[in-house]
Amino acid sequence: MSADANTEWMPSTQSRSASVTLAITVVIVVETIGLHLWLRQRHPVLAWALTGLSLAALAWRNLPQAATEYLNAARPEDPNLLLTFPNADRPTHRCWTAPVRQLCLRVASPERAVEHWERWQAKSGTPA
Repeated sequence: MSADANTEWMPSTQSRSASVTLAITVVIVVETIGLHLWLRQRHPVLAWALTGLSLAALAWRNLPQAATEYLNAARPEDPNLLLTFPNADRPTHRCWTAPVRQLCLRVASPERAVEHWERWQAKSGTPA
C-alpha cells in the first residue's frame, strides 16, 4: 500500500471558504430585502413568506442538534462524516466531560474512512 493510500482518510484541507459563505449570505439578504419591498404592498403574505424562507435558508444546517453526547470535531468547518458509537464503546474527551455518542469529523475521503472503520470493527469484533 502506498503512502498516499494511507493518508487519504486524514483530515481534509479543502473546506468551504468563509468569504464565499459571507458573499452568499449578503446576496440572500439583499435579494430578500428587494423582494420584500417590491411585494409588500400588493402581496404582503407572499412577501413575508419569501422573507421567512430566506431567513430559514440562512439558518439551515444539516447537522444534529447540539446535545451532551454530540461532539463536532470538524469545527469551524462542516463535517462530512458522522460516527455513532454504541453505549458500550462511547469515547470520552478531555475537554468534554460526558461520553460522546456521536462524533462529527471532516475528512478528505469519507468513503475510505468508513472502509477503514468497518475493517477495524471486523478485526476487533466490535459491533457496527
